Amino acid sequence: MSLKECQAECLKNCSCMAYANSDIREGGSGCFMWFGDLIDIQEFSERKERYIYMRMAAAELNHNKKTTLVLILVISLVCGMLILGFLIFRLIKKRESKRAFDIDVKDIELPMFDLSTVTNATENFSLTNMLGEGGFGIVYKGKLPTGQEIAVKRLSTNSGQGLQEFRSEVILISKLQHRNLVWLLGCCLEGDERMLIYEYMPNKSLDNFIFG
Repeated sequence: MSLKECQAECLKNCSCMAYANSDIREGGSGCFMWFGDLIDIQEFSERKERYIYMRMAAAELNHNKKTTLVLILVISLVCGMLILGFLIFRLIKKRESKRAFDIDVKDIELPMFDLSTVTNATENFSLTNMLGEGGFGIVYKGKLPTGQEIAVKRLSTNSGQGLQEFRSEVILISKLQHRNLVWLLGCCLEGDERMLIYEYMPNKSLDNFIFG
């Protein structure tokens, strides 16, 4: 008997629990069937592929599939809720931080620059006008319509501590206007943009002269 014929014979008998080829050689034939308990299972020392086909109730198979599907859905739902909760928490913290920051900054009397003015002055934040980069973001050179050259410190949206540094600079530098310090001309708070506008220092900073 071929394996297909063996399968057909096993399915005809409700007591048949499993079937396999009785001849383990390649292309072998013959039919070996188990009725009731699976006894007389053989173990071969040689590494030869031999398959035993076990008969199971359709209800049991469907139950296993449903259990696996339920587990996958539950795990996916829990992971999705955790990710969503984390994102909501980050968003709330970010909004609270920005709100408190905006209140502090607006209480300080500083000239406010329009975003369009700063964008035009820096040629749309061109890389050719980039002066440097730090933890807060990038500094760009710009030129106002009056001809005054400026340095624009733009807070990076990806900076983790840039917002606090930006806030500290606004509060401290605005109170420390001195002839030997670079002047803070104003700031730009529009949308998600947070920028400080300084006077431009053509000879770079003091540390270049001290440390070479």
